[in-house]
Amino acid sequence: MNPNLLYKIALKKYEKASKAIDSLTKDVAGVFPDYDNKRALISFDYLLQCTLLKQALADGTISENELEFIKGISNHGDVLEEIKSSFDDTNVGGLIKKTTWNDIYYLGPVAQTALVNAISNFVQSYIDETALLCGVADALTRKNYYKVIANSISSILTIFAKIDGKKEKVELFVGTTEFVEAFGNSYLAMKELVQELVREGKELKKALHKDIKALRKEAEKYLASHKDIDIEKEINDLIDEIYAELNSEEE
Repeated sequence: MNPNLLYKIALKKYEKASKAIDSLTKDVAGVFPDYDNKRALISFDYLLQCTLLKQALADGTISENELEFIKGISNHGDVLEEIKSSFDDTNVGGLIKKTTWNDIYYLGPVAQTALVNAISNFVQSYIDETALLCGVADALTRKNYYKVIANSISSILTIFAKIDGKKEKVELFVGTTEFVEAFGNSYLAMKELVQELVREGKELKKALHKDIKALRKEAEKYLASHKDIDIEKEINDLIDEIYAELNSEEE
């Protein structure tokens, strides 16, 4: 398929996911009245950019075409610019602060991997916030925003795997795993916790206004104590959907 057409399809999927993010922030306004939907859109961009960077590294290095795709696919947040604010000007921090998207190609595999890992650690709290919002929205409205977001990202990952034509299925597996570990696990844990709080009659506005890291730990602790919740199945179902889409395009 024509690369330009693939990119246009990816942009449409991105817009669909962004609309879902914008919509779900409105659905949870009663619980998080002060939350800025722009922050949720930025956090989603960080999630997507980080996932694509991890996927691009799966074949050993990030290509120029892959970097162009990652840089161009998002409209709200730039994770590379954002991470620079967390470093000082000395040693490695100084190098990172001078790095542009185009520079990443010339860093080499070792430095690329170190940078992507730093980005992954940096953005997790942003991703957890989005997972919490999505979990609350799905628990309260049953609209299944997660599926819209997951399906959109799965399509983008499938298209992205075709860019350099190398190790498509390996790259797709890495990208899918990154999405599930960064967002999927957090979302599922948050949603289950919210549903339990609702069953107990707790006031969500009060119960959920905690530090995001503490809240994720609470959610994961709840999941660990409820073995009847089959998170593994939900994750495997998502992976199966992604591979089915890739295989259908190959036929």
